[in-house]
Amino acid sequence: MNLISPLLIMTDRITYSWKLGSYFLTLPLYIFGFFGFRLSIGAWFRITKDCANEARQPSQDLSHDKVYRYSSLQQEEIRLLELQPGSYTGPLAGRFVNASLSNVAGQYEAVSYVWGSGSTWLLDGRPAPSPMISIDGLYLPLFPNLEKVLRSFRSETKTRTLWVDALCINQGDNDEKMHQIPLMTDIYARSKAVLAWLGEPTLDSLVGMEVVSYLAGDEPFSDNSPWNRLGPEDAQAGMRDILERDYFKRIWIVQEAALGRTVELFVGKTSVRWSAGQSARRLLLRIKLAELSPSWEEQLKDIDFRPLRELLEQSVSLSAREQGITETPTVLDVAHSMRHRTAGDKRDKIYGILGLVGTPEVARLVPDYTLSWQETYQRFYSLIEEQVLLNPSTRWEDILPRSSS
Repeated sequence: MNLISPLLIMTDRITYSWKLGSYFLTLPLYIFGFFGFRLSIGAWFRITKDCANEARQPSQDLSHDKVYRYSSLQQEEIRLLELQPGSYTGPLAGRFVNASLSNVAGQYEAVSYVWGSGSTWLLDGRPAPSPMISIDGLYLPLFPNLEKVLRSFRSETKTRTLWVDALCINQGDNDEKMHQIPLMTDIYARSKAVLAWLGEPTLDSLVGMEVVSYLAGDEPFSDNSPWNRLGPEDAQAGMRDILERDYFKRIWIVQEAALGRTVELFVGKTSVRWSAGQSARRLLLRIKLAELSPSWEEQLKDIDFRPLRELLEQSVSLSAREQGITETPTVLDVAHSMRHRTAGDKRDKIYGILGLVGTPEVARLVPDYTLSWQETYQRFYSLIEEQVLLNPSTRWEDILPRSSS
């Protein structure tokens, strides 16, 4: 059974806060003599709670004396936003703290998101009033996308310390921008976590996040994998909803999400979390294994995982470089890179690359054409799980024999 985090649908006076849940049962039909088929039965259900919205602060144009004025930053200082607690719909408020970056390393979360356009529009064609955040009783305008980000990340019970480029850098001060932008690499790298906000949820995105969450875990691939349990159409729609969002089209994500010691990927309030190093490498390996699987190749090959893979590859590469490790391709990397090459026999997609990485006998992958493609993939999966996934720091050369001198 699955229970997805809340969605929020707002009107002027009422917020409909609901949780989407699902229950699915898959039954292989070979027990009835039907081989290669399975019966899936499932249901969706929704738990709804209506509540009155809190009044928001006015968002019309403010007089000059009500607009917040930034204080100057000293050398090596950054500006952090202490976001005050509150409900999703309540007025946004906080305060800025200037601090030396070296003194606050690991004490804040850095936000990565798409700025979006500066205005939204009413039905009659007029620009909607800008949303605001109160800083020490004065106000700063927000892009609509940033308002959604802050509302999603705000805690209901405690202050949350964030670094958000659009607010924590004075965008009207070119001298400050020239000084702060070169610090952004260190700002993201020294944060406690990078919060990557992809946007608001949809029904498709809930399925997509379930697939990413499954890949970030350690459950073996089986009929219970989301793409098997939910069906290829739903899985494909869900993953395309996630991977084709504007967030992954931004060049800055390489510097932002890839630098984080911990990354939490958000769609609305639903999130998937991984750490740099072994955790990121494991997720990357499981994505590659999924893309090589028979069910994926047959039904989900149009899903383009490159946006997420490239982010993870950068993260793994940076982590290895920090540790002085030279990354070398594994048999999984080679098989994955060759997966679109044609082969008259699908089993050769595994057997045909073994000579490129080491002695297949030691890897227990002696070519055996009495096995089906599915059985061959399962042998390959079991080897990768045993030798690599259980210890993502293992290099392929560590499990192959060294040539005698």
